[in-house]
Amino acid sequence: MPKSAPALACRPRAARRPAVNRQLTSPSGWLPSARRPLPAAVALLPAAHRQLPAAVALAAATWLAVSQPAALERQAVAQFSSGVQAVEVYASVTDARGEPVTGLTADAFEVLEDGEPQRISAFAAGEFPLSVALAVDRSASMAGPRLEQAIAAGRSFVGALRPADRLMLVAISSRVEVVAPLSDDRHAALRALEGLRPWSTTALHDAIVESIRLVQPGSGRRALVLLSDGVDRYSEATAAEAITRARQSDVMVYPIALGRQPSTLFPQLARLTGGRSFQVTDPGKLESTLQAVARDLRYQYLLGYAPARPPEAGNAPDWRSIEVRVRGRDLRVRARDGYYAGERPARGANEEGLKHGAFELTVDEARPEVSRDGIQELEVSMAEVETGRYTVGVFKDVPSAERGIEALKRQGFPSEALSLLAKDSPDARALLKKVFGRPTGKV
Repeated sequence: MPKSAPALACRPRAARRPAVNRQLTSPSGWLPSARRPLPAAVALLPAAHRQLPAAVALAAATWLAVSQPAALERQAVAQFSSGVQAVEVYASVTDARGEPVTGLTADAFEVLEDGEPQRISAFAAGEFPLSVALAVDRSASMAGPRLEQAIAAGRSFVGALRPADRLMLVAISSRVEVVAPLSDDRHAALRALEGLRPWSTTALHDAIVESIRLVQPGSGRRALVLLSDGVDRYSEATAAEAITRARQSDVMVYPIALGRQPSTLFPQLARLTGGRSFQVTDPGKLESTLQAVARDLRYQYLLGYAPARPPEAGNAPDWRSIEVRVRGRDLRVRARDGYYAGERPARGANEEGLKHGAFELTVDEARPEVSRDGIQELEVSMAEVETGRYTVGVFKDVPSAERGIEALKRQGFPSEALSLLAKDSPDARALLKKVFGRPTGKV
């Protein structure tokens, strides 16, 4: 059976401002005021914060992340970053019973990078807005009570989310389908959930890779909650590739294995990303398990620091381990295990960065006739650049690029709003002409 093309995306609608109780401190003593506009350099974080002192940049980024969800729709600020002077790490703290621990201060934490203590230069604690992908295995192996219980538990999980949280529903079978795009529309998510029917086999590894890719650009804290029997039967991606993608992202993974067959992949994904792994042998306990995940996601700590050993310009990115501890208390801290230090190529490659025969597709959303709301189902993976243009994706060949262009056309994008860059290929103009029937668009 042929695989589906990777989903494309536009940014979702702005989230509502949540009413939450937060704690925010900066040892540097500098905090932006909510009563005055941010300086331009701060408003452009993280792209511009390389020119700011690290502590100032982190304080600004953290303040924006927890206080201005609407601003995050334009630029995801408090994201795990590398290649810059600031590193931000989300952490969950639980007690011996697995219950979240709240009320800790910055002084309670210790952060080590490659075993060396780091000075925490920004700190926030509270209920951060969430962007969550709920991926449900609806393959034939889930037919019957198992899928019914997964749907019921999913309803409970959706109900536990706060108004400002956003949810995406992903259906897993032999292909990965986004059946409800990332948004705060709970009714759409519930309708899609109720509509799940068992079908085909399981592309589990592909679902992990694609779900992380789609939820990664979301604002606030990002997470993937995965419900499956834990057996992959149809993926192009390997388990190792799924692990690599998870480590490179800032998405906590909460895998829930249904049934008695243990999964070696699920505990690794949880440990490396700061999530939790569950084995549920009784379908009746799935709902309480998802409630535990919702509680775990609800309260987070955000720690920021400037690495004592900054990356050297021009060097290839190197992996650096991170360990977060709570001083003097028998508490469990979960955080991602590290990051790549050093510059990464920006999303939206130029011609020199493309492989032979590949295409890069961008859209110009500065045009008033182009509606973001009209392409919600294309899912979130677009990168904003300074000119107001958005990179939709890089496609490896003509058929995949054609599918991307056709998807945008179906959602109302005029050809004049599209640009297609080709590497060593004369097919860019021909593709635009083929889809739109006339030689328009930009190449």
